[in-house]
Amino acid sequence: MSTLTSKLSMTLRRIGARMPEWAKRLVRRLAPAPTSIEGIEGWDLTLLGDDVPLDLNLLRPLTAGTDAEAQSLLKAPIPVMHTTRPLRCLLVADSLDQGGVDEFVPFLARGLRRRGAHVEVLVANPSPDVGIGRLGRELRADGIETRHLDEDEGGRWIREWQPDVVSCHGAFLWPLAVARGIGARTAVTLHGVHNVMGLSADELLVRSHDVDAYITVSALVREDYLARNAQFPPERIHVIANPVDPARALPYDRRACREALGLKDEFLFLSLARHSLQKNSYALVDAFGDVAKEVPGAHLLVCGRVDDPSYAQQIVALRDRLGLRDRVHLRDGTPHSTALLWAADALVLDSFFEGWSLASSEALGTGLPVILSDVGGAREQLDGGPSRGLLVSNPLGDPRGITWSEIAQARFRKQINRTELVEAMRSVASGDVVFADRPEIATYAHEQFSAAACIDEYIALLTELRE
Repeated sequence: MSTLTSKLSMTLRRIGARMPEWAKRLVRRLAPAPTSIEGIEGWDLTLLGDDVPLDLNLLRPLTAGTDAEAQSLLKAPIPVMHTTRPLRCLLVADSLDQGGVDEFVPFLARGLRRRGAHVEVLVANPSPDVGIGRLGRELRADGIETRHLDEDEGGRWIREWQPDVVSCHGAFLWPLAVARGIGARTAVTLHGVHNVMGLSADELLVRSHDVDAYITVSALVREDYLARNAQFPPERIHVIANPVDPARALPYDRRACREALGLKDEFLFLSLARHSLQKNSYALVDAFGDVAKEVPGAHLLVCGRVDDPSYAQQIVALRDRLGLRDRVHLRDGTPHSTALLWAADALVLDSFFEGWSLASSEALGTGLPVILSDVGGAREQLDGGPSRGLLVSNPLGDPRGITWSEIAQARFRKQINRTELVEAMRSVASGDVVFADRPEIATYAHEQFSAAACIDEYIALLTELRE
């Protein structure tokens, strides 16, 4: 992608965050689609061997000792709800490719169906570049109807299907107005503060006109939304924390995973993060530069989809300026992230904001300790129970009320949590901080952040909305 095209893409997307919904749709049509760039590598070679081939498809979950809750959710029958008729629920997503929200929608669709609901899924993004995606194809293979429709076709289909409730999980909210027109109830899940950043109080009020209930994935997101939209009734905003999805935390042979990546005694920090401004990987790589000087065996792997090519190019350039090409590994996204979690020694995220990171949930579900910036869900994931990670300050200080302007100004600067982040990584990599063992961490995470409990809370709320 040319520098001019990359800058156009970034500018259009940044402006789009402050626009009304119709304008955002136009921006998404005009903005060039993200693509791979030089320096963000694929998965054909190991981390440490430049010419050693790698095939992550060869890694498979262990058949013995598979988590009991995963077996229950994936295979064991669950009685159909005793209702006059099954709940008809439409789940709306922006995409079904990869990323935390993309992964959550299929998890919820399967879970609601297993609770007796009739579930269908709509990708409401009008861009022809989006499509159904890998996760959408998997849903179809599981027998869950999944469609990619624009506003006109989607509106006609919704009116024909007549759902009881529409549950939205993204920026495209036109299905809510359609639902209102046919008398269906509506719920919007706020997966992070980014859902409302850049919108005025009046705009938030207009956007909430067709919303019967909001679901926030953490207490911090709820607090942030109420501070921005004080006129919305607090009793209609519910917190349902993201769970540890057992299907994405299955056990692997750690030794086999490390051998496949070419690792021996190296300490591997893993950051499952899209290459985007939100994830703040530029500051993470910069901080790791100090850690690399003190801990010779430490490596950092940043793995995720390229959402912002211009920002990703800056990360590649920083890595090369620091002389860390053989220590900092920048890779594209992969459906085999669970295998990477088993190969890693710690997960690290220095995000500006999150609603509730599914990457850190999955890490804890495999027993992997984490280092997290203070964002939505981070305190809940680390408070109480066995020692399983470190919390560092948010890169901007207060994690509430964050704006895109503040993030843009701080993105290439030395941020206020840098010293704290460096010390956290250094102390973990050097062994100065010792956490509980992996089985203990995993057991606690699956119990405390139960997938079954999350589905139960959703089905209860959506059923209550219908009634």
